[in-house]
Amino acid sequence: MSTTKPAEQIHPTNLPDASPDHFASALEALVNHSDGHTDVGQGIHTPMHDLLRVPWIHKLIPGIEKLAVAYHTGNYYIVRSTREPMFESMPIYARVGMHLLFYGRGRAKVLGTQTVEHLLREQSIKEGKIYDSPLSVKSIPSFVQTYKINTAELLQPDITAYKTFNEFFSRKLKPGTRPVDAAPDALCSAADSRLTVYTCADAAKKFWRSILYLEHTGTGKPIAVVAIGALLVGSVVWTGGAQPGCVLKKGDELGYVF
Repeated sequence: MSTTKPAEQIHPTNLPDASPDHFASALEALVNHSDGHTDVGQGIHTPMHDLLRVPWIHKLIPGIEKLAVAYHTGNYYIVRSTREPMFESMPIYARVGMHLLFYGRGRAKVLGTQTVEHLLREQSIKEGKIYDSPLSVKSIPSFVQTYKINTAELLQPDITAYKTFNEFFSRKLKPGTRPVDAAPDALCSAADSRLTVYTCADAAKKFWRSILYLEHTGTGKPIAVVAIGALLVGSVVWTGGAQPGCVLKKGDELGYVF
């Protein structure tokens, strides 16, 4: 990542000429564009650093292209194997959604009558139906390219074998691809994803989607596993742990989102 410009601290005031309705309409337009346009890197999953080469998106949100020039918009993360810090550019749909969350907190009205919460739920359901369609397989190659997915790690590496985009999105990995520390006193991430930490449970509850309750074998203490999904990810499927009485060990699959 270039050091000539700062990372954006996302806030509605960063785009003073854009109203909440601009962002609500933009989210709808991005979802609609994904139905029939197979290159996700030219639409809903366009990385912010590539925004200048997708001019149709500029028309949706006043000043969004200037923001992309002035800032790096995304997330820092650590490569587990090397501990190297990296920066990943945020896709445009996530930047739009974060603006709406900052603005609305679920209660404010957009587009006249809808709450932000209703809009996000509605568009998540719509996107889910689009990517459940057999035609959505045409978007898989561009998704692999956009996110640089290593298909050699997949249990089914042939991307033409998947029946829908959502089936690929919830793809299984080869055993051992994501090794976990077997030491009994080692704490492993609950998901193969980024970890978000909240200062209190009340703050986290605003984003809770589905909860699975487990019991720790060693201590008998209850554990609540909270699956929050993501923007435009509307379904949580529990696999391991879904049946009462089953036993899970560290590294077993618990579920997935799509």
